[in-house]
Amino acid sequence: MRKSRYTQLTKEQRIEITDSGKNVVIREELNSYLGKAKNVKAFQKALSKVRAVTEGWATQQYFTQAFATWCNNEERESPRTIATGATNFVNGFARFILAKKHTAVILNQIDSDFITSFRNGLASPNPATGKISSENTQRKQFGVLKALLDILAENKESKKLMSADLSYPQNFYLGAHGSTKQTEVIDDIDWTRIILACRDAIIEIISQVLAGWKTLGGHEIFPDLTRRGRGQYSSLEATLWEVKRTFGATIPSMVDIRKINPALADAIQHTHGKDAITRAFYPRAEDIIPFVVLHSVYTSANTGALRALKWGNVELVEILESRRVRYTFVKPRAHLTYKRSFPIQVGEIFSPYELHQFLKKWTSSIRAHAGLFADNIYIFKTFTQTVRGFFSSQDNGDDSDNTWNSVLKTFCKCHGLPYTTIKILRMTGLDIVREQNGNDIRAVMAAGGQTAEGTIDLHYNGPGAKRRGTEGLSEVMSTQERWVDTGGIRDIRASPDTADMHAATPGWNCLDPYDSPIPGEKTGRLCQAFGQCPGCPLGGIDRESGYALARTLQLADEIRHARFYLDATRWRVVYEPVMAILINKWIPSFTNPAVLDDASLANLGPIGVLE
Repeated sequence: MRKSRYTQLTKEQRIEITDSGKNVVIREELNSYLGKAKNVKAFQKALSKVRAVTEGWATQQYFTQAFATWCNNEERESPRTIATGATNFVNGFARFILAKKHTAVILNQIDSDFITSFRNGLASPNPATGKISSENTQRKQFGVLKALLDILAENKESKKLMSADLSYPQNFYLGAHGSTKQTEVIDDIDWTRIILACRDAIIEIISQVLAGWKTLGGHEIFPDLTRRGRGQYSSLEATLWEVKRTFGATIPSMVDIRKINPALADAIQHTHGKDAITRAFYPRAEDIIPFVVLHSVYTSANTGALRALKWGNVELVEILESRRVRYTFVKPRAHLTYKRSFPIQVGEIFSPYELHQFLKKWTSSIRAHAGLFADNIYIFKTFTQTVRGFFSSQDNGDDSDNTWNSVLKTFCKCHGLPYTTIKILRMTGLDIVREQNGNDIRAVMAAGGQTAEGTIDLHYNGPGAKRRGTEGLSEVMSTQERWVDTGGIRDIRASPDTADMHAATPGWNCLDPYDSPIPGEKTGRLCQAFGQCPGCPLGGIDRESGYALARTLQLADEIRHARFYLDATRWRVVYEPVMAILINKWIPSFTNPAVLDDASLANLGPIGVLE
């Protein structure tokens, strides 16, 4: 027997429909919300939002029912998708209707001209901010309206009320998705500062926590009853023990502590600070932040997947006869997972394994009170005395968390760092992967957990990658120009990847090849003083490179041979000093036998003719 519509409702929906003011829509032609139970609250909130903004519209009933049907589509699997749909409707079509005072418009008046007017409105400055939304945002807001109108056009009743002259522009927002603003990356200096800041904070926290555990694991300490008031608890150890005796592992608010023991409350508030006390028992959100940020640096994981990381997704494995800890990150919207593994470095305080073992013990006393976050690695106790993790669509359907935003901003400010986000850290990490792997997109996909190259190009081909591409192109253009100007004397095509392509002499390095001090060279043009690098104050050489030594010996031979084909004055003024510094300084500086062996085996073409 086919199930009735009522039997398909969730428990929450059955409760809701007993109240006519609730948001579960029961209509034969437009369906009720029968999606996943985890999306019910998001659906109710989104529908309330749409109902509120359309209050007083002649079309309110139709758009709210169409939105409810839109939410029922099987593609709307996550709470975030439903919430985003409501936001795009409110910020797009609803804002246009209210700005134009079109609340009395009926369905029949929404025709092709009306759609064109709406489209033009999306491309106009927002009256509140004076800014124009990106083309991609306009595309999303236009798309929601079209989806709702399509739903109404498919319904046998509302279809009769719609305009016969309703059409949409073809391929209007074609390519708009590519206008998505790409996330910036952090420079090397700030990247290092963030890592060091996390490590400093973690050392301070762990030291304080371990000291507290040592105190509470030792002999019991009592207050100094010879003193009055908070002086009885002037000792941190006595304060910790009094808290443990009175409250166990669950420390109430300062108001409740004061009701029970005013002197203890004063000592905590004015002598020791609440952080010094609570850290011995459990973390707060600000304590967890450096652990999350450092793991972001290690893994380049997505924000939601990182914040919602669970113990059930951590396993110990053996890879190539090496014991490792493996993390599985979940991306619900993309229906995929990706993994990261690290060696188990026992005793290495900053290794992922050691950090998370510490967190596991530190959060053990509050884990039973964490509810749906009980399996999350990153949990904490809030100022309202509740225990939770950071919000995510994976856990509670909400990616927005004011607590996360606040403590991350505070962490950056306290350590003198530019404000950053996990998204920026992920982008930077993947940019580093891209650079270290020769722009190999497969390496970026493996590191980032993406499945499509288009995703990489759209979202992760960031400023760093584009800058390096521009630099690479300019390097090729500059060296090609020099190759032409010098008649092909300085040819970089046979040079190894590690060679300085800008230096005028093969095997040498230059500190500033565009501002050479050698007479006759022009500022802003790549130096063309072939063979003169050894005597230039900007020139240098890698003494551990067999290639560099082989080229240096070649240069010395060519300078000797040049006495027979260069003008005598030219050779004496320009190259005799170069030969002297080669013999007396540079060649003797190569002392590593392995480098000498490498140089003797080098198979090189002629270095070129001096001028």
